[in-house]
Amino acid sequence: MDLFLKNIKSQTYALNGWDFISAFANIPFTFYFKNPGQSDFMSSSLLRASFLRTLQEFPIMAGHLVVRDTRGYIVVDKNNLNMPEYAESQSCIDYKFVEAGKFSWDALPHPVSTVTAVPSKGANRNIKLVNVNVVRLRNNSGVALFVNMPHYVVDGYGYAVFVRRWAEVCTWMHDDTYENELPLREFVFDRAVVRDAMPTDMLPLDDACTRMYEKTSTMGHLLAWMSPETR
Repeated sequence: MDLFLKNIKSQTYALNGWDFISAFANIPFTFYFKNPGQSDFMSSSLLRASFLRTLQEFPIMAGHLVVRDTRGYIVVDKNNLNMPEYAESQSCIDYKFVEAGKFSWDALPHPVSTVTAVPSKGANRNIKLVNVNVVRLRNNSGVALFVNMPHYVVDGYGYAVFVRRWAEVCTWMHDDTYENELPLREFVFDRAVVRDAMPTDMLPLDDACTRMYEKTSTMGHLLAWMSPETR
């Protein structure tokens, strides 16, 4: 945690229209792991430490959703971080019963998910950009790991990249000697990178054209009447 707090920088990530189209949805998945017989299987300290190490490469996950003049931003303020929700609990259900129930949501006596399908403010009045719930199954038989992210922060691919990177860091840290250093990776969260790589005919409207469509005007009606090729 101290290393994360020391290295994080204040920065702002502008969201685009596509981000807001999906702003009403979460990306929630639960992963199940069977213990092969290890006494320290996926230990609490290892999971939490590797999560924080991964978070160093995903600083956007500690930001606040902010709306200014109808535009959305994720603001990371190093003096006022919106740290992810990270919970851990113990279940009275054995892994074999969860497996027999084909990993149904109803296989556990209480919900694994800590959020609904729609992003909403928590107890501290903030929308968390990552929700993690580690549920330890009875007799150390396995672990159910719930990970959620709002869709406006990442898409499905970005979600998978985060989870895979967490698994990679966790595997590396499992070796207490850390014989081979695992370099920090740099991920890009600036939406402009995608925009810059798009063909001209696929680019979203610029601000001037957007304002024409937003207000009733002769020019707006004329543009709407024209074919996309003519515009």
